[in-house]
Amino acid sequence: MSVLIDAIGTHHVPVPKLSDGTLDCRIVSLVPSLTELLCDLGLTTSLVGRTGFCIHPEQQLAPIPKIGGTKDVNIEKIRKLAPTHLIVNIDENEKPTVDTLATYHRHTSDYAARQSRFISPVWRSFSCARKSRESM
Repeated sequence: MSVLIDAIGTHHVPVPKLSDGTLDCRIVSLVPSLTELLCDLGLTTSLVGRTGFCIHPEQQLAPIPKIGGTKDVNIEKIRKLAPTHLIVNIDENEKPTVDTLATYHRHTSDYAARQSRFISPVWRSFSCARKSRESM
């Protein structure tokens, strides 16, 4: 089994398949630039939550629920969305908030956008959503 390691050293394993054979990938992004990247990678349908600052691409993100800002995240809203993946960034989000969220969400990932070596893990860690769509 492959393991991916993100910018804060968290180890991630692939998301297991559901009983119908699809992979459940529910992403909450707390980082505007990475939310836009997720949309560019074709993962908009997997986004279940975003900050009020995650606004591009506007038409794709309009129906996705807002969970607060990058610094004032509503933890309870995120918990109710039941994401499988939570995207954070040390430059955008408060460490105590990220630490709290990490206790609830196994796949809490900090992707350091300034470090290009993490772009490949971003794509690979969300292959669950890509594979789900390809199997349809």
